[in-house]
Amino acid sequence: MKRISVFIIFFCSQLCFSGEIENRIIKELQLKLPNYSFDSVKKSSIPNLYQVTTGASIFYVTKDVKFIFDGNILESKFDKNKNHFFVNHTEIAANKARSALLNKIDESKLFIYGANNNNKHVITVITDIDCPWCVKFHNEIKYYVSEKIKIRYVVHVRNDKAMKKVISAWCSSDRNKSFSSLKQGKKIKTLECENPINEHKDMINLIGVGPTPAIFLQNGEAISGYKPYDEILAILREKN
Repeated sequence: MKRISVFIIFFCSQLCFSGEIENRIIKELQLKLPNYSFDSVKKSSIPNLYQVTTGASIFYVTKDVKFIFDGNILESKFDKNKNHFFVNHTEIAANKARSALLNKIDESKLFIYGANNNNKHVITVITDIDCPWCVKFHNEIKYYVSEKIKIRYVVHVRNDKAMKKVISAWCSSDRNKSFSSLKQGKKIKTLECENPINEHKDMINLIGVGPTPAIFLQNGEAISGYKPYDEILAILREKN
């Protein structure tokens, strides 16, 4: 589907459609966009405009499915002090969808750092063993662990060489140590075993990712690109 940029301002993979209109919309979408799967359709905040969720992506369609809008819906509001601000309804919906997807991930298929029963926060990170900013993030893992923050790595593998390395780390007797060695540019023993690394690609496609590292909080909020540890910690503390 081509992106249709639109900026609108106004003053479970199971189908969850609530009525006749929603069911008709999904049937029309399946005919027009056969390569896509649709998780939910519901009324948006704008009359006659419906919100469609596919994975963690949000777009909008008119009631007759003649027009598709791919972009943010911003609502103009004022706080109690009459200060103006916008509420991004698309971002709120995307965060909710991402949070649901993140919560469904089987942690036994991820590289996990700092896992214990007393984690204050959980962060899911799309990482890449060859990305310098991902390496920079990984070098700060010890600080996250010291703050009882669990890091869940989903690995973006760009080529066959990287795939072999990541599989070798997964198959090693100490996954975390081997994966950290890869981040440091060190060689590890080549190994093969049953592994979930191909499934990581499917996870990434569902969640959606831009620059790596892509950091996701438990509420589905996305932090694109590297941010220093202290900035991430400040964001997490603000959410408490």
